[in-house]
Amino acid sequence: MTLSGQPVLKTQALTGSVSRREIVSKVSGEIFLGNWIGLIGANGSGKSTLLRMVSGLFLDSDMSSSGRVETASGVELSTLGRLDRLRTVAYVGSSLETDFQLSVFEAVSMGIMGDGFFWTVSNEIRKKIDEALNVFDLTDLQDRHLSTLSHGERQRVLLARTWVIDPKVWILDETFSQMDLQYQLRFGSILRERVNRKEIAVVWVSHDLNLCLKFASLVWVLHQGRLIAAGEKSTTLTEAVFHEIYPGAQVRVSLRKTNSHEAMWVEY
Repeated sequence: MTLSGQPVLKTQALTGSVSRREIVSKVSGEIFLGNWIGLIGANGSGKSTLLRMVSGLFLDSDMSSSGRVETASGVELSTLGRLDRLRTVAYVGSSLETDFQLSVFEAVSMGIMGDGFFWTVSNEIRKKIDEALNVFDLTDLQDRHLSTLSHGERQRVLLARTWVIDPKVWILDETFSQMDLQYQLRFGSILRERVNRKEIAVVWVSHDLNLCLKFASLVWVLHQGRLIAAGEKSTTLTEAVFHEIYPGAQVRVSLRKTNSHEAMWVEY
């Protein structure tokens, strides 16, 4: 998909290695507002490492890296302060740390308070936090401690915290994996509406291929650390590509027409 204007984020020859073994190899790509990109690849292909690198994070202190991640203005992401970086791109994983005795409200609040955390909030900030709690159906849980929540409820807290930060690029790494189906569909649709309005971009990984393809319009295909294909999902995800990244798997790709659009479906 080609969009006018500058990409909100661009990677150039992004490479990451641990103990001289390349995990991610020379990945270049552009992310525009209005993109929802599904990152497809087998276990160990480097998906999570790539997402963390794009977000300005690193999996391990032993990782060596090269290449660049640039913002729309051409500024290297690594030169930005923490809050400016988070407002550009935020990584949202699949689990939430519960060692600290925080309530749901406190955990969501940390998204907007940054490093100087404090418990007194202005009316404007409170309104934004309340909105996030409402969007992700957490209002009735806001006084609960994180340790009392299910894994799916904690993932909703992660999404609410990110909603408060309001980054231009949402990096979702199996963030929906523990949620009930109705929440996966509801929150996916909410984010898809924002993508359609070109308010944000989403890059996500989900091992549920059909859920991934329901919301993504573009795909990046990662194989052994290399980006081997990228583009519109309907033309990029061929059966030959699936056979390369999932050798031995019997996969059939089909397009199904609904009342409103044409959907891609993977049978395996």
